[in-house]
Amino acid sequence: MITSPDYATQAPPGTGGTGVPGTFVFDAKGDKDVTGFQWDGGYVAADHRGGKATVRFAPKSSGPEDLSAAAVDAAGNRSPTGYYRYWVASNQPGVSCTPYDDFIGVERTCAFTPYGATPVTGYVYHLGNQPEQTVAAGPDGAATVTVTPTDPNLPYLQLSVQARLATGYLTSPSTETVVSEPGEPEVESLTANPTQSLPARFRAHAVLPGSVTLTYRWNDDEPVTVPLEADGTATVTVTPKTSSWGSFNAYTTTASGQNSGWGGVNVDVTSNKPKVTSAEYPDNSEMTGAVGVPGTFVFSSPVPGAVSYSYDFGNGSSGTVPAGPDGTASVVFAPKVPYVNGIFVTTKFADGTVSEQGGYWFYVNYSAPRFACDPSGWSVSPGQHIQCTLTPVQANLASYGYALGSGPETTVAPGADGTATFGFDVPADQPSGSYLQLRLWSTNTAGTRTEETGTSFYVYVNTGLSAHGTSKTI
Repeated sequence: MITSPDYATQAPPGTGGTGVPGTFVFDAKGDKDVTGFQWDGGYVAADHRGGKATVRFAPKSSGPEDLSAAAVDAAGNRSPTGYYRYWVASNQPGVSCTPYDDFIGVERTCAFTPYGATPVTGYVYHLGNQPEQTVAAGPDGAATVTVTPTDPNLPYLQLSVQARLATGYLTSPSTETVVSEPGEPEVESLTANPTQSLPARFRAHAVLPGSVTLTYRWNDDEPVTVPLEADGTATVTVTPKTSSWGSFNAYTTTASGQNSGWGGVNVDVTSNKPKVTSAEYPDNSEMTGAVGVPGTFVFSSPVPGAVSYSYDFGNGSSGTVPAGPDGTASVVFAPKVPYVNGIFVTTKFADGTVSEQGGYWFYVNYSAPRFACDPSGWSVSPGQHIQCTLTPVQANLASYGYALGSGPETTVAPGADGTATFGFDVPADQPSGSYLQLRLWSTNTAGTRTEETGTSFYVYVNTGLSAHGTSKTI
């Protein structure tokens, strides 16, 4: 059985209070086997076998509480656990702060008042993670303190307050939320389209009262501090070193050293890579020109100060050309392969720096001749004769050419209608099961040769069966 003369089993408002000690009695009711009691605070011996034990402690929270205990005999055996429910009266101090909401760094006045019948000698309090402090209570048990929130990253801080009772115990804490405005500066970009390697301007306007300096950071650069103008603004210039997204962030500081929160703006930084244009080979998905047909490619820079351009068309076609007085340069290039072609270009500036690499893709028409060969079966035999007809694609056609594998090249003149017919015999020593490659091309009057086309013949010897030719028409 559990009883208490100080904390009765009753509903609110309850008795005692947090930090107010009370006595609790465990009674074995004459059971001679009982030598002590195991309770929430540990073990306590009975005053005699079958007798009582008394414990004293101070509840740490108000409202309904439960205390449990079990009787223990000499052998350590425990009885079923018994429970005692009691209600602890609220005695946490009252706390209020003014102003409730203000800028970071603004001092708040907070009043602490006692609650309950137990006299109060002082208070222990702390704001957020600031150090704990104490203040003595006045004759009426009340106290007034000032607290100052200083971390702009913590706009909502809890002020925790415990009353110290005349008994020396502390009550459970009361809390009050202290709200702070970080006062982050208003930031705007004054450069409509920031470009890599070119200066970009930003303006910041202080919001935190009393601010005297602005500290700003561009991306991951080191912070820079500048004074604010009389109107609370500062205009600064940064030079983006890279393209894509850029972040300008800043905070202000008062004469007393209080920092505001960070304000900022994100901007899209245009690359300083050169621009490439070509009238003959425009940057689109349409097939233009042809292999060997030259085109002029013009380079220009969005950033002043270009002194040269380095380019690479692939296939060994690369080099560097100086920029003209207007900052542009051009090269003439005749594509060596059909379909997708590309060029990669960088700009070198007067200060020795080099731009990001720009890319330009264009599409080149196929110009190799069309052809058809006879016979058209799937295989051929050694010594078999093959006849092929060529149809022109290349403009200003002058001649056709063909070769078998890596063998010698043969030139064929076109007829009046531009077509040509030629024949050849499959080499008699061509191994059975091998492939015979036929390579074809054409050349125009300027001597420009097209890309190659062609096909492969499968050479097969089947004794007793006739052989058939095979060809591929493109």
